Parts: sequence; structure tokens; C-alpha cells
Amino acid sequence: GGIPISMRPLALLLLGFAPLGCLSFLMPPYSGVRQRVSLPDPVGRGLGLCSRQGPQPLKLRMDGSDEDSKVDHELWESLRKRLGTLPGGQDALASEETEGDEVADVLTLGDFVLHLAIVRVGYHANTEMPDEAICRRMLTTRIPFLPMGRCKVDESPHHGPGEGKGVFATRDIGEGELITLYPADAVLMWEDETHDVHKKVTCFFSKHVPDADRVLQRALTKWRGCEVPCHPTMSILGDPGRVDDPTYVGHIANDGAMCESEEGVEQYERLSGEKANAQIVPLSVAETDSEGNPLVLHFALMATKPVREGEEVLVSFGADYWQMHAKGVFRCPDHDDNDGVAE
Repeated sequence: GGIPISMRPLALLLLGFAPLGCLSFLMPPYSGVRQRVSLPDPVGRGLGLCSRQGPQPLKLRMDGSDEDSKVDHELWESLRKRLGTLPGGQDALASEETEGDEVADVLTLGDFVLHLAIVRVGYHANTEMPDEAICRRMLTTRIPFLPMGRCKVDESPHHGPGEGKGVFATRDIGEGELITLYPADAVLMWEDETHDVHKKVTCFFSKHVPDADRVLQRALTKWRGCEVPCHPTMSILGDPGRVDDPTYVGHIANDGAMCESEEGVEQYERLSGEKANAQIVPLSVAETDSEGNPLVLHFALMATKPVREGEEVLVSFGADYWQMHAKGVFRCPDHDDNDGVAE
């Protein structure tokens, strides 16, 4: 049996856009590959970002074109330009607009939630895409030029999917603060809750993943070390080899302990819980899909304790992860890279 995960929505009620405007942190009662726990109370404070009118939809000038790629680009570009006008984002600039390689580091978790709500409304205002498709598209986008640079990837003594790499704070990070985002480089749709690869499973690679990296065998093995569930029959995968953007490195955060046997589960849970200073947070909307499953717009890595500059960011994967690791589930056998490549 899995560890039950409590549900605690953090209300960010964006009035005036029902049913499109309610966005909150929802913790579905599902035990997945990586353990997720309920959000601490301090995060709930400081999210009073909504006005009575709610977020204004982004109206685009499409120049006669309503192609999906054009909408994607214009919506995210419009949102990027709004960063300096939102709470906590005064004078926020994209990394390409700062001196040298310095990245502006002003984005808060509350601001990011509001950004997602605005973009979702913008998709509805400018396309005829159903809400489920909009949420899926937002989930699988690596948003460029976000004003956030508070961690880096470096050598780590701990274990996880990063193969000797881990995530480290580049400044002091407070409890409840956004550390980095968790990418969805692929989506797996499972036949049932067993997540058995010998049954029917459909893999969708995200648009930003190059054709050469769309290797199904690798996604169903190595990438599953960076798997997080959206609901019992859908999960996202991060590519452990894509760590060049510090705003999307949540997938290679390590565990502070390992569970090498069933007899060691209790000790592992105690030690891992003591060392963990962050958790994976799904940013979901109030609405559900046609089968009643939650719609997730993004995943974030949030600090559950103060993290000092230079300290490694650690999460608790859960004993199930390490049992799968021991069975070799995440090992990708030798293969021809042309086999199993998604079109």
C-alpha cells in the first residue's frame, strides 16, 4: 500500500473567471513514484494576489494566423513582458536583458501561480482548444526566460536520477519559497494504476524535445527515474540529461537516504524525512478532466525548511522509488537510438 497524501488546497481564487479562473495547489490522494506531502501553512500566506476582477486575459494580434505555435509564442512572450507589473516582480527582467549571464531572481511561487492563471485564460481567449488540451500544453512547456536563478547543478554525494549531480541553493531560500520548476519532457498515459510497461502505455514527448532525444525505450526506463504522477493513470517524465536551465532542474533533486530492503523502510522514511528540505508541488486547477482526474498546469519544487546558500536541495522519493531502482526499472539497456523514436 502507498502512503496516503492529504489534500490541502491553497486558495488563490481568481474571481470573475469561473470556471476558468480558479488555480490552487492540490495534493491528490495518490502515492506515486516520488512521494509528495501536504503543503505547510506558511505557503498559504502571501498568495492574496487576486483582484475582484481577476486576471485580465491576454488578447493577441495574430496577423491572420491562429496556428498553435504562434499562440504559444505570443502568450508566453506577453506574459514575460508582464512580469515587471505583477506583485513581487517590480523591474523584473528576463535573463537576456540583464548584464552578462546574471539572471534576475525575483519570481515568487505566488506570482508564478498567477502567471499560469493568466496564460490559461489567454489560451481560452485566443484559441478554441478544450481546457484539458490547454492544461496539457502548459504542463509540457518549459517556459523561457523566467526571472528565477536561485539554484545550480553541481556534484553531489547523494543518490538520485542525476547520476552524481544534484541541486544546490545559490542563495538563502526561505521555507515555502519556490526553488525551481519540475519539467514535463514527456507524458505517460497508462492503461491502469499498476504502471506496468508490459501493458498498454502511450508516451507523448513535449514539443521542445529534439527528435533525436525522442527514444521510447529511454523514456520508459531511464527517464522514469524522474517520474511524477499527475493522477493514477498519467505521469510526467523529466529528462535527467537536460539540466542546463536552472529554472527547470527539480527533476534531479536527490534523496538524502536510500532504501535497500523492505526491512529498512522504517529507517529510510525517518532518515529521508529528516534530511529533506523540499517537496514537489503540483499546481492544479479546480476543474477536472472528463474522468474526474485533476488538471495540472505545472510542477514546482518548494522549500519545506530554510535552505542555506550552498546547501543541497533534498526531497524524499519514497520507498517505492528505491524498490523500483533495486529492480533495475530505471536502467536503459543498449539499444539503437533509431528504435522506438516517437514521430
